[in-house]
Amino acid sequence: MRVVTAYFSKLKPQQNNSDDNNDNENTNNNNNNNNSEETTENYFTKEELRASSDPLSFLVHDLCHLEKFVDPNHYLEQIGFHSQCDFLPAFFWEYVNSDETFKEDIDYMMADMNGSSVFAVSYFKHKFMEACARRKYKGEIGETEKSEKSAKSYQAIFKDQKDRDEFYVLYQQILSCWGLEGDLREATMKICTEMFDHELHSPLIRTYFREKGIAKMVRERKALEN
Repeated sequence: MRVVTAYFSKLKPQQNNSDDNNDNENTNNNNNNNNSEETTENYFTKEELRASSDPLSFLVHDLCHLEKFVDPNHYLEQIGFHSQCDFLPAFFWEYVNSDETFKEDIDYMMADMNGSSVFAVSYFKHKFMEACARRKYKGEIGETEKSEKSAKSYQAIFKDQKDRDEFYVLYQQILSCWGLEGDLREATMKICTEMFDHELHSPLIRTYFREKGIAKMVRERKALEN
């Protein structure tokens, strides 16, 4: 994968004059032979990839996601997290279908997010908080987008403790659908709050979704064998 992304990244359009095209091509060929182990991070910034309208750069962007998806440190957790989304309750999808912003957030989560399951759960909870607040306050929510993404800013989404409590009633129903209990449930309740302890709680979340990922892979393999 690193070889592929390195190859495409070296094809980034140059701003030189057309007279220099042959020299650029020779330079690219030489670089391909000498640096096949380098990755796209050496050639594109995240901002360049995010803002690019160039189809080739967009392809490189997706190849970066593919590389992250198969990263052995996170691969099984990603499989596990997304497989658990099959068990989200009906009321959750009603929120999705009635809130275009939330729908876009969930589409992004499903299609364009890679990495630790802790980050995925944090994003999921944060965006569901915003969706609940938009419904309650008719579109007006706390300005988390303009403030630092801290635990305090997440809690500022709701105007008072009563509204936060109502959100957590719904959130706990989701945790029940996922089968989260005990310390693991407590960890996912505390994520996006100042009570979340990364060293204590993150391993619990990552282990749970890694195990769910393994179970999903086993089921898929058995289905193929049958």
